[in-house]
Amino acid sequence: VWTRRIWVVPHSKVQFVSVSQSPFQRRLKLANLEVQTAGSRVIKEARVIDLPAAEAEALQDALADRANAYGAWQPEGV
Repeated sequence: VWTRRIWVVPHSKVQFVSVSQSPFQRRLKLANLEVQTAGSRVIKEARVIDLPAAEAEALQDALADRANAYGAWQPEGV
């Protein structure tokens, strides 16, 4: 089944942004981007699967910067 979903997540609700790769994805230079949110009963996390790895990392940085500007996100270990 091929499914396309569009989720709009306010930057102020972003709690965590991560990029992960399986060994197979690493060989193909692909990655998954996961965004976890706060305060939503419907959307607790949004995932984009098989993005080009460089694009996933750039999106992670951009989303984290924007969420951090709203005071909603803190990197692990802070």
